[in-house]
Amino acid sequence: TLYDVPADVTAAIAPNGAAAMVTTTVPGQNARLTFTGVANQRVSLALTGSCCATTLSVLKPDASTLASITTFGSGGFLDTQRLPAGGTYTIVVDPQGVATGAMTLTLYDVPPDVTGTLVPDGPPVTLTLGTPGQNARLTFEGTAGRQVTLAISNVTIGSSLLGGARISILKPDGSELGTPITVGTSGGTIDRVTLPATGTYTAVVDPIGSATGSATLTLHDVPTDVVASIAPGGPPLTVTITSPGQNARVTFTGSAGQRVSLEVANVSIGPSTCCGAKLSLLD
Repeated sequence: TLYDVPADVTAAIAPNGAAAMVTTTVPGQNARLTFTGVANQRVSLALTGSCCATTLSVLKPDASTLASITTFGSGGFLDTQRLPAGGTYTIVVDPQGVATGAMTLTLYDVPPDVTGTLVPDGPPVTLTLGTPGQNARLTFEGTAGRQVTLAISNVTIGSSLLGGARISILKPDGSELGTPITVGTSGGTIDRVTLPATGTYTAVVDPIGSATGSATLTLHDVPTDVVASIAPGGPPLTVTITSPGQNARVTFTGSAGQRVSLEVANVSIGPSTCCGAKLSLLD
């Protein structure tokens, strides 16, 4: 099938202005939306209602590409971009293959990231992210060898129990410490990590896609693990965990060929009947 492709659809859009709907009618036709930006302005872009894979690009005033993503399904999100210069920018919407149809674009003027300070074993900090693309960066002072745990609760970012925001801790050199986690409205915890150097660390809250909302972060100083001993056939042993991230290590002496079993009872760790603690037996 050979198509006679009309001129690209054109429109204007403004940061924090009204959403713009564009419709392509012939395979190969694109849409081009322009907006005026200033140097160092931060913008993000949401695409909704698209039926198929679509490449979304932002072109600088000199027509070179500032950023580009390919979305799949019903929409996508281009995270915050800092404009390098003042002038007229162009958003190019390029449906892939023979796709055509209507789509809605919303351009956001992204304010500076929310900032604040965390203190180990200090008060919780609640933050609110009101614009898609806005993050939060909370700093704390750490010393080499210190162990901390970061708890995230009261999350309203996103609508899922599983995934609303990516949480990470950055070292003083800006690299990530440990493995970031993704939290939903049920919250989550970055389990204890050992700080490798003395300096200023940063906890980053990065909503997924165009999600907005609030969350509460609490930083805990983790004391040394509870240490105790138990004997096969001996009396039960009760251990108490007093700080998030703290573990218990209970030793016993065994002999080759000996058979043992371990019962755990009277558990008050965690609020759930299914998930409160992980139990391991080490050689």
